[in-house]
Parts: sequence; structure tokens; C-alpha cells
Amino acid sequence: MGLGDLRVGRLSLADGSTGPGTLDRSGAKRVANVGGKYADSVLARRVFGASTALTGTSIVGAAAMSTTPFFALWNPNGSGKHLSILRVGFGYVSGTNVAGAFVYGASEQSAIPTGTAITISPMFADGNAGSVARAFTEATITAAADVLAIGVGTLAAIATTAVENHNLNDNVDGLIVIPPGNVFVVESISGASTTVYFVSVVYEEIDA
Repeated sequence: MGLGDLRVGRLSLADGSTGPGTLDRSGAKRVANVGGKYADSVLARRVFGASTALTGTSIVGAAAMSTTPFFALWNPNGSGKHLSILRVGFGYVSGTNVAGAFVYGASEQSAIPTGTAITISPMFADGNAGSVARAFTEATITAAADVLAIGVGTLAAIATTAVENHNLNDNVDGLIVIPPGNVFVVESISGASTTVYFVSVVYEEIDA
């Protein structure tokens, strides 16, 4: 494609159509995502978020992964979708932190987990699109999850400690994908402690 085939400014094209590339007003070829990196996926109603109550959920630190994660996102057998984890956020509410980390894991899970169900919302905010997944806090799963990655670390601190920020966000950005019949979990691996956090997970559904 030559520069003569490019147009200045943003185009409005239907899904599946073809068209020229675009230039900015200086004549430079556009290579950035217009509207943000996830805009196309959100507009296609493929991105969803699950958040615990803003009052938080009680989190007990442990030395190993368990069958009772404080957050679980389940992808049912036969869903026809993979769940690509985009972002995990943590908001500190109360309690005394100890040094440790929030850890991400996954395991096979054919049956629906038990626990307190969490509402899943579409990130395209018309509220119409439904997700194939189910989310839970204070969940119980069949087997302890395998560790996939360390998310964010926790400091030995309380709400009155002079630290920069108690709220943490991790842009996983699709590094973790949960296929049908599996569950994604978030757990606290640390010394003995009880804290309260609210937690949110944003993910994209991709055809399996």
C-alpha cells in the first residue's frame, strides 16, 4: 500500500470491511490503536469485569495455595470461550498487612465452585451482554490451584502507615488464559494475617 492509498483522519468502517490505512495531519502513517488498546474488544462486547463488594472481602494469608481462594473466576465446560485475563485490581480497606504477595493460579474445575456469587458486568456499559463465566468470592474449588504468576506484593503496613498507595493494579494484559473447564483464582501468600480488600478482575472472552 502506497502513501497515495492512505487517508488523513479517522475512518468509520463496518466489521469485516476493507479500507485504506490512515495518516495524521502531518502525513505520518497511523500505527496506534484509536480509542485505546481494548476499544475494539469492548465495542465487540467481549470484555467483562467482576468485582467484590466495595466493602471488601476478608483475606487470610497462607503459606500455600488452597481450595478456598478469596476470588475465583470459573469458565464452565462447553462454554466455547477462553478467558483472557487483562487486569487485576486490589483496593485496601482495613487490617494489618504483612510482607507477601497476591498470587494468581488456575486448576481444572468441572463443577461450579461454591461461594458468594459476584455480579459480572460488561465493560461496554449498556448492561446487555452476558458472560459465559461465573465469579465468586470466599470460594471453594475441587483442588488447590497451580501457581501461574505472582501478581503484586504487599507491604507490612496498616491504613495509617505513610506509604504511597494501598491500592494496586496489575495489567496482566492477556498473559493468562483460562480455557473451558478451568478456574482462575487469586490468593494471598504471606504470613498469618487477616486483611480486607476489594478485588476486581477484567477479562476478555475469545472463541475457543
